[in-house]
Amino acid sequence: MANNVSSAVGFDAENPPLPSDEKDAYFTAINNDGATLIRNGQVHLADKYYGDLLVLLDALINERQKIEPSFTLNKGQVYVNYGIAQLLSGKTDEGIAHILTAFKEDEPYHQEDEQERAIVDSPLYAQFERNSYSWLFGHITRYHANLQQVTVNTTAADFVRLMRAAWSGVPGTHAFEHRLVLLGTLHDLQTTDALLMECPLGYTKGRLSLGLREICTFVESVLRDKAIASPNPCWASVTESEPLLAGLLENMPNALVRQYVSSGLGSTRNSPFSDRISDILGKPETTTDEVIAKALTMTLLVRNYSSHNYYVGDDRLFVNRHRVMPLLLYAAVFIVMDF
Repeated sequence: MANNVSSAVGFDAENPPLPSDEKDAYFTAINNDGATLIRNGQVHLADKYYGDLLVLLDALINERQKIEPSFTLNKGQVYVNYGIAQLLSGKTDEGIAHILTAFKEDEPYHQEDEQERAIVDSPLYAQFERNSYSWLFGHITRYHANLQQVTVNTTAADFVRLMRAAWSGVPGTHAFEHRLVLLGTLHDLQTTDALLMECPLGYTKGRLSLGLREICTFVESVLRDKAIASPNPCWASVTESEPLLAGLLENMPNALVRQYVSSGLGSTRNSPFSDRISDILGKPETTTDEVIAKALTMTLLVRNYSSHNYYVGDDRLFVNRHRVMPLLLYAAVFIVMDF
C-alpha cells in the first residue's frame, strides 16, 4: 500500500479522472480482498480490515502531503465497503455514516441521483438489501395480499426487486437516507427478535420498543415527504416539521384511518397502552383499507408510547410482538411501495 500511495496520481476534485475506476487504481487489489471477506460472510473481519485500511491510508496521505501539501486520494470505494461491512455487523449508525461519506467523496463524478445509484447498484450493497428485504418479506406473510404488487406467486427474490424499484417513487432530498435507515433498522430488529427468543429481559424488550419506534418514525418521515410532494390539496399545509404523525394521518385519503385516529385509537390519553394494543389488534382486516387503517393506527400508538418509554413495562407489546411487528412492517412497505 505504501508503494501504491507514494506513486499514485493525486485526486483532483475539479478534474476527476475518467473513467471513474481510475481513481481506485491505487488500492483495487487490496479493496478486493476486503470485499471477498464480506461475500464469504466474514463481516466482522471485513469491518476491521477496512477500518485499519482507512487509518493506514490517512497516515500515508499525510506523509506525502509533507512533500506535496495539496495531495489527496479518493476513498469513496473504501468508505462504501466499510459501511456495508459495518451494517452487516450490526453497526447501524457507523455503517450509514460511512456510506454517506462515500457519497460525499464521489460527488465530483455524479449528480445526486447518480451517486445514489452507484452505491445501491454495487454488488455488496445489493447483498445487504437482499438479506434485509428477504427477512421483511417473511415477516409480512399475513399481509402479502394487501400489497398491490405482491401476488400468491411472488417470491422473496421478486419482493426484493419490487422494494428496490419502489425507492424511485420516494420523493424529497432525504430518500436515500430513509432507505439506509430502513435497512439498518430491519437488521437491528432481526437481531433483537432472535435475542428475545433466548433472553426475554427488560433490556431486550426495551431494544424491541426502540426498534419498532424506528419503523414508526420511518413511516412518518416517508409519509411526510410524499405528502409534501403530492398535488392533493389535503396535504397543502404539510411542511418538513408540521404536522406530526397524528396530523398527517388525519389527512389520509383512507377514511377509516381518519376515523380510527380521530377516535383516539392511536393514543393512550384515555386508555392504557395494553388496552389500546388489544383494541387495534381486535379490529377487522378483511379488506385492504382495514389493514392499512389498522397498521397506520398501530404505528401512531407505538410511535407515541415508545417515544416516552424506553422499556415498555407492560408486557403486552412483547407478548403480541408477532402480531404488532408484522403490522408495523407492513405499514413501512405500504408507504414505500403502494402509497
